[in-house]
Amino acid sequence: MPARLMVFCTRSVRGVSRDDVLAAMSEVDFYTVAEGFGIEDENLVDQALSLLHIEPFGQAGFVLHYRAPGIRQINIDISTDRNSVAEECAEATARLAAVTGDGAKQALLHLDQTIEIVNLELGASQFTDMGIVLAGQGRRILRVRWIRLRAGSK
Repeated sequence: MPARLMVFCTRSVRGVSRDDVLAAMSEVDFYTVAEGFGIEDENLVDQALSLLHIEPFGQAGFVLHYRAPGIRQINIDISTDRNSVAEECAEATARLAAVTGDGAKQALLHLDQTIEIVNLELGASQFTDMGIVLAGQGRRILRVRWIRLRAGSK
């Protein structure tokens, strides 16, 4: 069963293209980010970056390729179905029920306004290679690019 990094979006991210994501990734110092995840072998980073490309996936998603063909890649899916979004938000709200403080209050308000969810799916082996690094940066980029698109610039 895959693990998911999730982005709960209060506005649509459908305007973010694969070219936007790749352009933003070209600005990332993946060697430094990878070190933060315990990946110090520059050859692993080089190999992942040499294979890096993005293809469409489903109706509103992407596959982020960074490994050899035939090995699990990173699926990025944008969920817009109201029932699915409501269910995920209800589960997240339940997990936050016992948490107190301003951060929890802000998270609950955000969940209440969520209209889309971006899921970045990883297998267990991807937590020990560049998968977790690329998924984390993809998640960050989707948030940043969305803000720039909403402001009218790229």
